Amino acid sequence: MAVNSQAAPPVEQIAIIPGARVAHRPQKVAYVYLTPVIVSALLFTIIPFFYTLYISFTNYHLVYHFTNFDIVGFANYRHVFSRGGEFVPVLTWTVIFMFATTVFNVGGGMLLAMLLNHPRLKERSLYRTILILPWALPNILLIQVWAGLYNIGGPINLILTNLGLSRVQWLLQEAPARTALLLTNLWLSYPFFM
Repeated sequence: MAVNSQAAPPVEQIAIIPGARVAHRPQKVAYVYLTPVIVSALLFTIIPFFYTLYISFTNYHLVYHFTNFDIVGFANYRHVFSRGGEFVPVLTWTVIFMFATTVFNVGGGMLLAMLLNHPRLKERSLYRTILILPWALPNILLIQVWAGLYNIGGPINLILTNLGLSRVQWLLQEAPARTALLLTNLWLSYPFFM
């Protein structure tokens, strides 16, 4: 087998002179393509943000001061951060929910992924297909199913009464509703992380 040892002809190189300016042609069509993004960002993000910030310094109210409102300064912020307000408990639950769902959803998905990748697990493909189904179904459908499961006469409460336990008002009391929310969110999002 003969190998051609001739070198390829040299490619013409462009001499770059240090400090020389390179001609740059502005592409005006790029601004045309960016116009819908800029307009939508202004209309749906930037202007509403500044309007909401402005309204937060007024006594605007949908019922009492809808068209006739006055500047009240930082009074709204003092009320929000004062003791007895709703902001701190809601913020606390939001942080707990964010942390718990991140740990449970990512951790649960990772655990299932590791179990499904075990080489001695038989029927791995079947289990993968079954476990990915919640991701393939529409969320609104799954949320309705879970609402039915948590109903006072739903299957979860029937199982609890058959075990001799009392029924739980899953969607009417604070602690059970939060537990139900965490479990439903786990069901809806573990397939993505898996």
